[in-house]
Amino acid sequence: MLHIPSSSERPASQPEPERAPPGEPSHESALAGIYEISKILNAPGRLEVTLANVLGLLQSFVQMRHGLVSLFNDDGVPELTVGAGWSEGTDERYRTCVPQKAIHEIVATGRSLMVENVAAETAFSAADREVLGASDSIPVAFIGVPIRVDSTVVGTLTIDRIPEGSSSLLEYDARLLAMVANVIGQTIK
Repeated sequence: MLHIPSSSERPASQPEPERAPPGEPSHESALAGIYEISKILNAPGRLEVTLANVLGLLQSFVQMRHGLVSLFNDDGVPELTVGAGWSEGTDERYRTCVPQKAIHEIVATGRSLMVENVAAETAFSAADREVLGASDSIPVAFIGVPIRVDSTVVGTLTIDRIPEGSSSLLEYDARLLAMVANVIGQTIK
């Protein structure tokens, strides 16, 4: 059995493990989250339920109001859209929550989209801002990453939230979401 010494047992020459300041994400929790997500994605079950479970778990270690996974058919039309709490028959409800213009940009460029305030960003139409509940008085941050199978973008993973913290937190979460999207892509393949 592996023994990790406590700070009182650790020799003075051995540095303390790196800890995130309060409000900052911890690398350990992110690593544990990715591990738990990979377990969910590797378990047998319906894809919709599996993706909803991934989004539910993602809420526990990423600050977010809403999270969506959208998968597209060969024509680029959403074939499946799942949010946390998905159940049979709610697919259409989640499709109406998709910021279309932003999703189109992610799919067309194959690149992540990270925005601190969607109300001030041209990648979001007035309808997208309304769907996300953004206004001049209520800033909403958005992160969207492509889901790939090999080199083909087959979907997107998106979250939105009321911004709290620095843009470096958005960048950190964008990298984390890219890892999750990669694992989702491997599962879909």
